Amino acid sequence: MTKIKFLIFIPAFLLIYFISPNAYSQTGWFWQNPLPQGNNINDIQFVSTTTAFACGQDGTVLKSLDGCLTWFPLTTGVQTNLKALSFINENTGWVMGAPNTVLRTYNGGFSWTALNIGNYTNINSINFVNASTGFIVGANGLFLKTSDGGDSWFASTISIYSLSDVYFADPFWGWAVGSAGAILYTFNGGSNWYWQNSQTGQSLNSVYFINTSVGYAAGNYGTILRTNDSGANWIIQNANTTNNILSVFVNDFYNASACGYNGSIYNTTDAGTVWNVQQMGIPTPLSSISFANTNNGICAGQLGYMTRTSNGGINWISLSKIASSSYLKSLSVVDESVVYAAGGIATVLKTINGGFNWTALTGISGIVNAVFFTDVFNGWVASSTGIRNTTDGGFTWTVQSANNMNSIFFFNSNYGWGCGVSWFIIATTNCGQSWEAQSSGSTGSLRAIQFINQSTGWASESSGQLRKTTNGGTNWFLAAFGIASNINSIFFASENTGWITGGSGIISKSTNGGISWIPQNSGIISDLNSIHFPNPATGWAAGSAGKILWTSNGGNNWYSQNGSTGKYLTVVKFVNHATGWIVGDEGTIIKTIDGGGSVGINIISTEIPAGFSLNQNYPNPFNPQTVIRYTVPKSSFISLKIFDVMGREVAVLVNQKQNEGTYEYTFNISEHSNIPSGVLFYRLQAENNFTLTKKMILLK
Repeated sequence: MTKIKFLIFIPAFLLIYFISPNAYSQTGWFWQNPLPQGNNINDIQFVSTTTAFACGQDGTVLKSLDGCLTWFPLTTGVQTNLKALSFINENTGWVMGAPNTVLRTYNGGFSWTALNIGNYTNINSINFVNASTGFIVGANGLFLKTSDGGDSWFASTISIYSLSDVYFADPFWGWAVGSAGAILYTFNGGSNWYWQNSQTGQSLNSVYFINTSVGYAAGNYGTILRTNDSGANWIIQNANTTNNILSVFVNDFYNASACGYNGSIYNTTDAGTVWNVQQMGIPTPLSSISFANTNNGICAGQLGYMTRTSNGGINWISLSKIASSSYLKSLSVVDESVVYAAGGIATVLKTINGGFNWTALTGISGIVNAVFFTDVFNGWVASSTGIRNTTDGGFTWTVQSANNMNSIFFFNSNYGWGCGVSWFIIATTNCGQSWEAQSSGSTGSLRAIQFINQSTGWASESSGQLRKTTNGGTNWFLAAFGIASNINSIFFASENTGWITGGSGIISKSTNGGISWIPQNSGIISDLNSIHFPNPATGWAAGSAGKILWTSNGGNNWYSQNGSTGKYLTVVKFVNHATGWIVGDEGTIIKTIDGGGSVGINIISTEIPAGFSLNQNYPNPFNPQTVIRYTVPKSSFISLKIFDVMGREVAVLVNQKQNEGTYEYTFNISEHSNIPSGVLFYRLQAENNFTLTKKMILLK
């Protein structure tokens, strides 16, 4: 679909330089693979020769100020799938996604306002022609129009077919395309719509016009259509492909470009008589294409892939840096510089500079389940073809065992254990040169294993049982059962204190070596796959749908952190209280150097503000999350709380000392129970009895 183009600006102090992660001071969680980021991009648009914007999965909005060479993220306060954007200049723009999400900015993305479009969950495309007049199309022939910049919308049904894209050449002439080859046009700003003969039954995904006469439409099975007479006649062009085409862009009468499935980009320089195809060498779809002029263009798609041309599409140069797109499910952190990530088919990645660069190691085969290094040289990989050992940091590997292990753990370079798909555990006391089987007493698959010293260790079953040994594995006994329907991860900080995670957001803690367990309130219901504590007080958990939790008091309270992705996260590991990594599916690697930004609090600026202030939350109304910005002019103890209409406290967001600066808190209702819908109040309190209160509206 020709993605709707809305753009975003952010002050210089918010810029995040994605291509060179070490070129700036980063806060919170940031991407290391893929780069510039790994969320799917749905729409991309040049607004000038230097400025461009993109939007996509998990609330992603990006901006470039240098002709798409580098990108930084913008905060919208939503985590929905943003399908399209439309900007009329560098300050004023709109972004939309399902369900019912339309946001507007008048300051280039520095702040956003949620617009009420009504209860229309399946909206697909947005297009504004000026600051007042805009259009949206969606499923079941939905058409929405605004004449006041989005404050109010008029809805109508203009087709029996779902509409994928809309484009207006001016406030009056516009076209909408959709399923079954549907093309409709209007010459009176959408008051009346008329059918046009598309000459095809293929679904059309994108439409674009350079004036009221010349335009293109593109769709499935290689369909490209052109008109020179406002759509009175649509001519099918030969794109020499059967791939679905998702986006088309028209530079002028002769030059046009398109993109779609299998990483394909199409280009014509003779008004469509001949279309040339170029393969980007990726298997994933390219979703959107845009040009600043006849030379400079940008194309983007799934997994955040971006490619750029500066010669009209003759050559395309990838802007993306992808070490792997495999399902990563194991992580071994040696120190702040040396880290290994593994998973998928024969995939082991290594960095020696804290993740600035990741290199794929060779000599591995099979489906990789686990990686474990005791130092920069000595490590082991467990895969479906056995256990391999390296003594030179992964340059060469030696097969040590044919056993298929799910998890391996080494207390030091000599003593190690592995557990696998069957009941047994294997152990070594000589660096893995020989392995001996141990009887776990289990009858099911063992998923995770950890030792706190050479004698004491634990292994978890998929059925929710926990096995323990106090003599190095010579004997294993049932320590606990029924802790969770399945135990995905175990972590012990000492012989007595440990945690497990499991399905449905389960976190439990033991203070007696795993014999008894006390449930902790994670505040979520999605699966948690991993937990790690670099010290007994500070820990993180990660899981499905991009969930990241943080605690500073041993798990008595867990708070959500924003990882800027909804990917399936498999493992979290920290080297100290500040620096850690998380890996997941589709090659996801994210890192933090400040503890993940703590409890949803992000410091936006360290400049000293004039005084205390509390901004209106955005978006508002909201569901499920909104952003609250406030300023602190001097180091103070800050309290930020939520109250219902009866004045009852329902949530504590901030309750700590903060230095001077500007802060943002991302408030997500899924992290808090028993918060009613409707009107809520949020109150900022500081020392010396300073208080500010504002109203917000939660929609459910």
